[in-house]
Amino acid sequence: MKKYGFLNRESTGNIIIDHNGYVPCVIEDESIYQLKFDEIDFSQNTLSFTVDNTEIIIDLFKSSFEETQSMGNKENDQNENTSVSFLWTDATTKLFLDIYKRKKDLVNTRKIKTYKHLWKNIAEEMLHSGYAVTPLQVENKFKSLMRSYKNMVSNNKKTGRARTTCKYET
Repeated sequence: MKKYGFLNRESTGNIIIDHNGYVPCVIEDESIYQLKFDEIDFSQNTLSFTVDNTEIIIDLFKSSFEETQSMGNKENDQNENTSVSFLWTDATTKLFLDIYKRKKDLVNTRKIKTYKHLWKNIAEEMLHSGYAVTPLQVENKFKSLMRSYKNMVSNNKKTGRARTTCKYET
């Protein structure tokens, strides 16, 4: 027998971690298990364990039962892109930019081979800070910030337009 569940999250998408470092996992029969945050391997899409001859499968990137209903058909696909939304706040954006600033030169020096590896590296570091974001979400945020910056530069080059600034320009 299999039961599915997910990690308990705030409305912003961040994983809820109690003062002892445990994350509540909600299972489809409404039972709750506590997992030590430091022991969760976020390099995988799912976490599996057995309790009373029942296999419990926790989707690490989904945040509701509606999202986990189709998981039984996809559980063997470990490379599946997840589509859980993540609300980027000012603090998370600044954290992302700080990590990016420290690591971007590692791609140029080939210590990190590709930008795909860089996004994964940044996502892992953000996860250690308590923000469950996927490498795809990190890449999309970077592209969005670059697009905003380029639009600002383009707008400021046109005569008669009000000068605009980009919040994260520096």
